[in-house]
Amino acid sequence: GGSAHCRDTYLEWITLYCWTTFHATVMATPEWSWCQWEQIGRIYSDLSNCTVLMAEALSCPWPSPALDSFFLQIHMEYFTNCTVPASSQPSQPPLGPILAMAAVPACLTPLVVALTLRKAREAEPKPDRPLPAAPSVLSRQRASSRTVLGINWKGRESV
Repeated sequence: GGSAHCRDTYLEWITLYCWTTFHATVMATPEWSWCQWEQIGRIYSDLSNCTVLMAEALSCPWPSPALDSFFLQIHMEYFTNCTVPASSQPSQPPLGPILAMAAVPACLTPLVVALTLRKAREAEPKPDRPLPAAPSVLSRQRASSRTVLGINWKGRESV
């Protein structure tokens, strides 16, 4: 369906076929129960299902901005005085415990890594006797540099 068709015709149809039934059913329900989901939930679900059927019949998208406006109007007309009881509203947790729960693992992680590395170093196998010292490469180079082409630079031929 076109944009204007899905806006105008759809709103006409849901007003005529869905809202009329919803309004008649709500008006037959005691006003004190309008804010009780157990009382109004089925009526509200029927309204929502009706809007889906109308959208399908007209080949219009569901949900849509037009439908959002329709439901906002329904809420302003019938459910303005409904509030969520304070006991069922989610409360904001105190910031202190939240920060502590985040900071403790962040501080403990480097400590655990350090302890793990220390333990790994301690667990490395150690030889029973010390390894012999490797001869210095530098001292071998010095010795070979004194003898070049069989001549000891101290003035003697090498044997």
